[in-house]
Amino acid sequence: MRRTLWMGLGLLGLFLACQMARPVTPGPTATPTPTPTLEVVMPTPVPPITPVTPTPRATVVVETPMPEPAQCPTRRVFPLPERPEAFAAYPEVVLGYLRAGGDPSTLLDVAQLWAAVPPLGQTVLQGDLTGDGQPEMVLVLADPLAELYPPTTTLVIYGCQAGDVTMLYWATAEEWTSLAVFALEDLTRDGIADVLWAGVGCGAHTCFYETHVGSWDGQALVERLGGPLDVAYATYEVREGELYVTSGGIGSIGAGPQRLPTQVWSWNGQVLTQTGMLWPPIQYRYHQFLEGERALAAGKLLEAREAYEATITDEQLLPWAANTDGPTETAWLTALARWRLMEVQLLRGEPDMASFHYQQLQKGVPPESPAYAVVLL
Repeated sequence: MRRTLWMGLGLLGLFLACQMARPVTPGPTATPTPTPTLEVVMPTPVPPITPVTPTPRATVVVETPMPEPAQCPTRRVFPLPERPEAFAAYPEVVLGYLRAGGDPSTLLDVAQLWAAVPPLGQTVLQGDLTGDGQPEMVLVLADPLAELYPPTTTLVIYGCQAGDVTMLYWATAEEWTSLAVFALEDLTRDGIADVLWAGVGCGAHTCFYETHVGSWDGQALVERLGGPLDVAYATYEVREGELYVTSGGIGSIGAGPQRLPTQVWSWNGQVLTQTGMLWPPIQYRYHQFLEGERALAAGKLLEAREAYEATITDEQLLPWAANTDGPTETAWLTALARWRLMEVQLLRGEPDMASFHYQQLQKGVPPESPAYAVVLL
């Protein structure tokens, strides 16, 4: 390229020399036109192109508002219905009230006006039991003129069909029992509410709750519990779809010291089954001894040995001492635990340790001790 440039400059010089050698004829003076200056511009290196990472933008989700379900039927404000004379007529009177436009939120007021609020559980609950997106109403009424406790109760489920309120379900408790509804929860994991209820029967000092979980099948409540669940004075709690049931205990001193566990019931795809037992901390020496009994019956010898040893050595354990004094109870439970330790050591194939506990029993329980019967055994 440089050689070509020099050749060009040489030809330009020769041309200019020839022009200067030619004779010049005088003429009008002309203003010379300035010759443009040529500049050789070297190209500027172009930097490599870096791809631009697009800035992420938040996606705006436009939610279409769900239409509110139409009231069924159109509600009106009018006086609460009067209580009918016959308890059997209560559900029909409530049905007429709702069909005429009575607000379901006033059903508790109706029950209170009639003195028909049940002694246990809830009076009114609303939830979608049928899966149609419309809430059903579960109402429990008690006979205010009943002469027995618990009083006769009736459970009614009202729902909306074809723009009108209908009575989907109606059940009345058997004699000497009462129906109680505690919650509407989705315990079967299908997105539809289930009814947690119980049949309650009371004796001289204790009420027992025969617990049920019902799913609506179109005609009735289908039982979803996979086994019996009958506890005294039950309290219920639903945590993450699991049912926790705790007993309030037997209402009699003859039941002894009570250590009340919480049962856990979970859905297995077909029924609710018991999947856990949560025990509170041990306070009484008697309950510590029973821990050993449970472990021994289950063949858990190491756990049984630890429980029996704690029965003997744990000074923080309390005596119940309802039918006897504290020292006598402690002597009995300590001797029984020592006797059980002999059995556990023999079952573990440790006769030397079994002999040790036998000797301790002989030395620690003299003939004048109230627990000497254990030595004789």
